[in-house]
Amino acid sequence: MQFTWSFISFFFVFPLILSILGYIIIAKPFTNKVIKVIIMLVIAMAAFKNIWLLALGGDVLAPDLPGNVIVFASMLFVWLIFALAFNFITRLVFFKFKYQTYLITLVSSIALGLSIIATINAAVAPEKIYYNLVSDKYDFGEQGLKIIQISDLHFGHNITAQMTETVVELVESENPDIILITGDLIDGKPEMSKEQLAILNKLSAPLGVYAINGNHEYYSNPKLWEAEWSKYNFKFLHNEHLIITTKSGKDFILVGVTDEAALKVPGNYEGPNIEKALEGVSQDDLNSLPIVLMKHQPKDFKYESNYVDLMLSGHTHGGMVIGINKIVALANDGFVSGLYKYNNSNLIVNNGTYLWSGFFARLGIPGEISVITLTNH
Repeated sequence: MQFTWSFISFFFVFPLILSILGYIIIAKPFTNKVIKVIIMLVIAMAAFKNIWLLALGGDVLAPDLPGNVIVFASMLFVWLIFALAFNFITRLVFFKFKYQTYLITLVSSIALGLSIIATINAAVAPEKIYYNLVSDKYDFGEQGLKIIQISDLHFGHNITAQMTETVVELVESENPDIILITGDLIDGKPEMSKEQLAILNKLSAPLGVYAINGNHEYYSNPKLWEAEWSKYNFKFLHNEHLIITTKSGKDFILVGVTDEAALKVPGNYEGPNIEKALEGVSQDDLNSLPIVLMKHQPKDFKYESNYVDLMLSGHTHGGMVIGINKIVALANDGFVSGLYKYNNSNLIVNNGTYLWSGFFARLGIPGEISVITLTNH
């Protein structure tokens, strides 16, 4: 019943609400019936984009359509969100303005321009963002331990081979000791991501390349992907840990947990369990060795901080757009982008290296490759 209601809400209820708001806020003031009909057709096309993508491409998570079509659908939807928000605010402020239709046209045009810019920004190369974390436990020699974190690549038709090559080049230029991928690597079926994954498979580091599942891995038929992952050189951690010896001779514990979405899909998958992931680690090691946790969603950091020194997450995409990021933060216990501290533990929330095609937009919040150095000085 819960899945059915979610399906109905996603495809019909939410789009219907957007369409009604679109009529009241944008279309209603226009007296010309032809113009009003055209506006409502555009609004309905934007609001119900998932319906027509599903009809054309067969998979709303990652439509099997040309990338330009998917990106256009996202841009149209982003325009509607911007247009509704901007027109609502404008009409509240200028409710006595005589020429409402001119004002709506102007504001909606600005919303269109911003949605185009946001869509272009979504495909721009991610920025390298540097974090230097200091602790007596990080006794990794003069250079420290360099970790590269990438997250939320969302491979599908909207992420091109060239965009993937760019990520590989940026990561390799840092010569990291270890590379960690914190979920939402793929969307849809394996055949839709083969080219991008083959390119990503070029990544290597002295201590290895490791990954965890995000919610989109569970939404993308995980049984189908389980055999596929064996073809690539990144190892997935599912509620488990590894003790890794660095070039300095100092060990640290790398932990990877599953995602909450595991509990919401068919297949009897196990949700995130830090206690299980650390089973078998001696108390001495728990007390003395640095513990680095990969967990896709950051919202449980205050709990996980009782167990780990550093947690690496993604999922939020940094909020994507200034303003929207405040709403995204509310849904994630306030953790949306960058570095946070709690209980002597650190959390880094990666902005997402790229984005899901469903909301392919960025304004003021760049994509991210996290370059993290752990050192004791």
